[in-house]
Amino acid sequence: MTNGAVLSVNITSPSADSTTFQLPLGSTTYPVPFGGNAFIGLGVPDVHYIYIMDTSGSTEDFDGDCGTVLQCMQAFFSNLHEAVEVGGSVELVSFIEFDWDATVVYSLQDPSDPTSLTDIYDPAIKSDGDTCCGCALEKAV
Repeated sequence: MTNGAVLSVNITSPSADSTTFQLPLGSTTYPVPFGGNAFIGLGVPDVHYIYIMDTSGSTEDFDGDCGTVLQCMQAFFSNLHEAVEVGGSVELVSFIEFDWDATVVYSLQDPSDPTSLTDIYDPAIKSDGDTCCGCALEKAV
């Protein structure tokens, strides 16, 4: 991995001097006992995640499963944020919401800062306006 994560595998059986097995007559398969362990280290976090959420007027439509489209996206980004934190690669997070214009809600924030999750559910974020995807991408750059 590019973030310095280390993968270590140790095979404990079969031992190095018992790697030849004879198939019983008429058999095409033979179960080989195998044992070992593996360890994956997380390495150094080095990824900047930028969450970009559409808050245009169409996101006020009812989705059926979790409320409005906006509420579904908020739940999605909340779950995504928790997953990237657990993954161990995240160093910084930023959050941009857009409709007819784009707003940087927070930028270059420590992912463990509790506001990085609560801002996703900020009641001030409402469905409104047109959809200017380019505005959000310009802010991300």
